[in-house]
Amino acid sequence: MRKQLAKPNRAKRTNRMEYISIDKYGKSIQIAYYNFAEFTRADTLVGKARWLEIALAAPTKDGWRLKMMHST
Repeated sequence: MRKQLAKPNRAKRTNRMEYISIDKYGKSIQIAYYNFAEFTRADTLVGKARWLEIALAAPTKDGWRLKMMHST
């Protein structure tokens, strides 16, 4: 990953999320969403990706923390 990040001409990645559901179970929250990525170089689209993610978050004394996250 460091080798890829060091490339001077690498594509810029922009993400957006499309939420499917946000459900509360006791004190925890489960969220499901599609994550979209677009890769551009010099204002030209050079790639796209889309995947599903699901996460379970719970409150702690230090703030919200992920208990589980899954990407497909």
